[in-house]
Amino acid sequence: MNQQTSISSLDFDGDYGLQYRSSIRGSIAGYETFLELAASTVKSQCQKARHCLVIGPGAGEELTLLLQVLPKAQFTLVEPSEQMRSFCMKELEKINATARCSWIPSTLTKAKERLTAKSFDAVIALNLMHLFPPAEQIEAFDQLSSLVAPGGAMLLSSYSEDQNKLSNDLIVSIATERLRIRGLNEEQIKMILSTRNQSVFSFDPINLPSNPKIKDLGVPLQIMQVGLIRMWLWIRASTGD
Repeated sequence: MNQQTSISSLDFDGDYGLQYRSSIRGSIAGYETFLELAASTVKSQCQKARHCLVIGPGAGEELTLLLQVLPKAQFTLVEPSEQMRSFCMKELEKINATARCSWIPSTLTKAKERLTAKSFDAVIALNLMHLFPPAEQIEAFDQLSSLVAPGGAMLLSSYSEDQNKLSNDLIVSIATERLRIRGLNEEQIKMILSTRNQSVFSFDPINLPSNPKIKDLGVPLQIMQVGLIRMWLWIRASTGD
């Protein structure tokens, strides 16, 4: 989960950020496969991309794959956490890719003025939307979607509860048992579950109000679901389509 809003209680410049690589693997089953699928989706749909935007690149693990699959692209990275930026920089240095990346050390909301006049062939925000309360999710989604160039793609993933209570309760039960298998005690599990819709908010694009300004993004394709995490892809229509 990548910090973009002060409302989130997750401290990316503190202990949570230090433990991010292990905690994200607790949150997302098969995290490496999750990253591979994200990179594969971007490569499949954005092979000619030259300008990419990544919001909240975490500890940099997703960046190494994205830079690999889009070798001719320049990346703009929006990340407010100094600690997470330092983790990312170390990963970029390992693969000699620092020159391909430029930083906006800010939240998505505060970066708005620096991004307004730009468009990107690929907009990528993994595990971002659930850090915004529902009312702010709408604004964040509109901001991100407005940055997608004609013919470009947007890839989002988020914590996302099922709208059907029975199936959602089943998924939560399965996820809870997975935490027990991973060795978490009941107090730790209770703390994690208490974040639901308190500091981590369910996001599902089906609940967003229709915005005529972004109708050319079309219907999102759900790329994956693992537990309570989903990933979606949007493709903006090319000019003249």
